[in-house]
Amino acid sequence: MIKNIFQFGLHDTEINSVECVNGKINFVFNDGVYFLNKDGKETEKTQKCMMSLKISGFNPIAAYEHITVYRFKGTKFKEISFNDFCELVKANGFEIHLDYYCDFAKSILLKGDMGKFGIEISLTEVAEINYIFQ
Repeated sequence: MIKNIFQFGLHDTEINSVECVNGKINFVFNDGVYFLNKDGKETEKTQKCMMSLKISGFNPIAAYEHITVYRFKGTKFKEISFNDFCELVKANGFEIHLDYYCDFAKSILLKGDMGKFGIEISLTEVAEINYIFQ
């Protein structure tokens, strides 16, 4: 089981930047994420934090092996590269509406908006998730 996934909620939060450091992907939330109580309800927001994902065998040059990003408007979907996603986050932020976790597949799906487009990003083979508060 991926640790820490049910302690924090990403619904109605915003990723402000993405970093790839030492084989990990770090999503930076300038306004924090939500603490979840034992019933999974959002309680209060944390301070600025970073969600650090360790992906088994991750290589930023071949990010497509573990990360898929779709940008859409209405019914038109287009796959974009992880690098393009990172640049769009830097310019617009990524407002998360839904976060899904699959322990069996060790995967995460984040759905939300970025400017005038919808975004879906899925990450597979997630070995570890850590929240680092700044």
